[in-house]
Amino acid sequence: MNIDFIISEIEREPCVKTCKNLLKNNAIFTTPIDDFQQAMNLLDSEDEYVRIFVVMYISKAYDSLDLQKEMIHKQLVLLSNDWSKKFIRYGLIPSVEAILTKAGSELSTYLTNKLKDPDYPVLPRIYFEAYSRVIMKKNNYKEVTVFLDLIGDYLISNNLDTQQGLVSAINNIGKKNITLLQKYILDWIEIKNINTYYVIRKVFDLKFGELAGTEFRQTCKEKMNSYEEERIRLISEKFSSDESKVDVTYQEIIVSTMLHFINSPMLPFNWGANPYRGCLHACEYCYGRTSHEFLGHTKDEFERIIYVKINADKALEKEIMTPKWTSSRNKLINLGTVTDPYQQIEENYEITRKILETLYKYKNPVTITTKSDLVIRDIDILKKMGPLTNVVFSIPSLDQIFLDKIEKRAAPIAQRLKAIEQLKKAGITVGVLMIPIFPYINDGESELKYLIQTLADYKVDYVIPDILNLRGDSKYKVSQFIGQYYPELAEAYKKLYVRGNDSLYVDKAYQKKIFDYLMKDALKEYGLNDYSKMIKGKWS
Repeated sequence: MNIDFIISEIEREPCVKTCKNLLKNNAIFTTPIDDFQQAMNLLDSEDEYVRIFVVMYISKAYDSLDLQKEMIHKQLVLLSNDWSKKFIRYGLIPSVEAILTKAGSELSTYLTNKLKDPDYPVLPRIYFEAYSRVIMKKNNYKEVTVFLDLIGDYLISNNLDTQQGLVSAINNIGKKNITLLQKYILDWIEIKNINTYYVIRKVFDLKFGELAGTEFRQTCKEKMNSYEEERIRLISEKFSSDESKVDVTYQEIIVSTMLHFINSPMLPFNWGANPYRGCLHACEYCYGRTSHEFLGHTKDEFERIIYVKINADKALEKEIMTPKWTSSRNKLINLGTVTDPYQQIEENYEITRKILETLYKYKNPVTITTKSDLVIRDIDILKKMGPLTNVVFSIPSLDQIFLDKIEKRAAPIAQRLKAIEQLKKAGITVGVLMIPIFPYINDGESELKYLIQTLADYKVDYVIPDILNLRGDSKYKVSQFIGQYYPELAEAYKKLYVRGNDSLYVDKAYQKKIFDYLMKDALKEYGLNDYSKMIKGKWS
């Protein structure tokens, strides 16, 4: 095998077509066994298309490599861990299909025994998608039913790759086995699982959905909707707050991605991840409500209709395993940019805990922003993460009466302070967001100093202050809040908020007065302005 020529051609034009053309060039090959040994060495290449070429070569030469087939089978399993979408789509799946066609039951049995191995998370996708094509060509009834039974074992998986493989496999089989698959789908619906329903609904969007007919699809959707509505009702009843006298609905959803980019020079991170969409705490100043409007909700539904991302950990894992992410210098993720990752529903789902376990597995740094003492539940993971994590509490005031007005269902201040105490005893870095400072309400020097002194007593590592701004829907909500509780300040706020588009920020004189006192006096006096203790991302 002329390795130098192969690599130079791929470097000159890196694409699948180049790989296919090279395979047609018999002049670059020598003997099957020598070529195979050289191909194995190329699997370590960092070039995606070099690896694609190797897989295509193995697929083409499989019949002439009798003594190497056991090694090929092992390599197929190892190669399934390459998370590059192009590699999976253009390299592995068609080639695995070709090898499965040639190899028969021996390889199929070997792969099915490896499917549940957590070290090979992409293998189920590749196997289900590739083998469904193989048995489609045979269309043997017994083989099809055995394969469908195997599919049933994986339908509750929340692994996105597995789900994609299942969708493709079911669609492939259903094109020639409509009646049989309809029976299976009705049985699968009785599993009563949201991941199963996600796969079924995706299948209905493909060719099989058309072949199955409108009436069958409608019957299935009604059954799935009925189960989901009952489940949501029970969850919502369990976690609705009696104190708020507001009905809260929790809706389970499956997501494809978790990370969102944050372009702010004022923040030490560029990436955010939210386990939930919407937040029970109902803070008057929260500008996250805008995210709900994208879903067609009103401003007040942000705290009443909350979406639960039940596969959040798997979606995040898929993103942080990509070569682009692992080679990035800034991998710091903030949990809780527009929701609280430890709001009450987390007790039931433990999604944030699963995310932390995933981040610890890949040694990925994370900062957690919360108003909840539930975070102490995860002290065991946070201790293991050590310098890879900070916990940052939001504490704008120690006045519980005031907090009850602006953060209706957040943890009481006493519980937050107790959580800080426990985290610090465990050796975990803890910061505090003294945000927002409401002008003329909680901005008095004596009140600010008392808060800072208290935080110092609890051995907080650093404090980040900021003044209330009126971004997003917070302008509307704060205006309502001031009108209800502090009507005498309404005119003063209009005069104070004069900067920026739509008057979102306080005037510079007021801002300078507050920050001069905090940064030059109070925070400095108690040593809470040492931001070197803060976990860094782009500032490092």
